[in-house]
Amino acid sequence: MSQMTKVFHPPVTFADAIDGLASFAREHGLALGALEPDELTRLRDAQRDERTELKALERKTLETARDFAKAQALRFKRFMKALEIARAEFREDSAMLKLLEAFSVAAYRHVHQNSANGAATPSTPTTENAPMTEPNHP
Repeated sequence: MSQMTKVFHPPVTFADAIDGLASFAREHGLALGALEPDELTRLRDAQRDERTELKALERKTLETARDFAKAQALRFKRFMKALEIARAEFREDSAMLKLLEAFSVAAYRHVHQNSANGAATPSTPTTENAPMTEPNHP
């Protein structure tokens, strides 16, 4: 596995700095090696376009995460209702209630915490997701 290198993140005004340097070079007739003022202008345009695209993707990611959290909260409520019904159905059968304990939130947390060590208990159902917890949002 290769090591990640640190990436420099210039300020949001970086495109303005590129534009300023291009204007300065034009005004003073500077040749900046391979970076002529027109090339700097292309760099500025690319910076602005890519930043705009990045911001749109970040907004979409946040929107998708919010939508997922809302839908997950509804699924969790339905799951808990189904578990409540199952517990009520078997309220007189201690053996069945014991089996239903495997579906409690605490059981899922236990499996998730132990799954990092590969030690899921066989009587506890495993899931592909993180432990089922109620989200902290409205």
